[in-house]
Amino acid sequence: EYDAMKRDFAQSQASDQVRAGCKGKYNDANSALRLRNYDDARALLDQAISDCPDMASLYLGRAIARKGLSDFQGAEADYMLALEKSEDCATIANYNLGTLYINNLNRVNDGIARLRLALECDSTYHKAWYQLGKVKLDQRQTTEAANCFTSAIDHDPSYTRAAIELAKIQLNTDCRAAVATLSSAQNAARDNSKSQLYQLLAQAHNNCGQASLAIQAADQGIGYLDKLRRNKSYISGGLHWEKARALQAQERWQDAVDELREAARSREWRQNAEYEIENRIKKDHPEIN
Repeated sequence: EYDAMKRDFAQSQASDQVRAGCKGKYNDANSALRLRNYDDARALLDQAISDCPDMASLYLGRAIARKGLSDFQGAEADYMLALEKSEDCATIANYNLGTLYINNLNRVNDGIARLRLALECDSTYHKAWYQLGKVKLDQRQTTEAANCFTSAIDHDPSYTRAAIELAKIQLNTDCRAAVATLSSAQNAARDNSKSQLYQLLAQAHNNCGQASLAIQAADQGIGYLDKLRRNKSYISGGLHWEKARALQAQERWQDAVDELREAARSREWRQNAEYEIENRIKKDHPEIN
């Protein structure tokens, strides 16, 4: 009996050492994934899976690496293995598989089913609500999309992407609701998101006929442009465009033209801004410089 216990203990120690090695490779693979070194991440996870074939997290990581390498079928297979090996309700695996189906494999219905499974596991998972909202928006089901974005915000008030999508829907239906959504989102937003939020807030104020508040929001957004990481040209042009709209409402034509010229510096807004100057303002106000 003593010899049998000794063997069991030795095997347990060896197993613990193997799993520790697998966890180390998993952590190294995660670092590679953050740097988008997908080949290195996959190689590390291949080694780890050969030693620890029952660790669900390894398949989840390798699926992400395969997706990064555009091996979508391989990613699907690994997500399914992660679900098979998982002892708990696999929220992340279902969510990732759902987004893979929707964005990469053109299997929207399967993707929706997976997102709903993720929400059955964890009804507070804001990213699943957001992705479900995006699908509903693509399907022109705006009421359902708005409800999904609202749920995402309810479960994570700092999730700016959901607030932006909800406000875009509200801009066409209820400008005051859009103002409320965007004002609330500003409180929890990171600095690199505030310019876009202020652009939409200025638009919402303009749609509500609140020119002074629109100018204030546009100026605040311009102040955060140096923090912006993406879409800087488009958002910068949009802020100056919305400020020009508000200035026109106040009949401050020269100031409006100056803002439109700033908007025209953005390639996305150049044509609209130049048309507004030449064919709308200068046509009626030829004295404008």
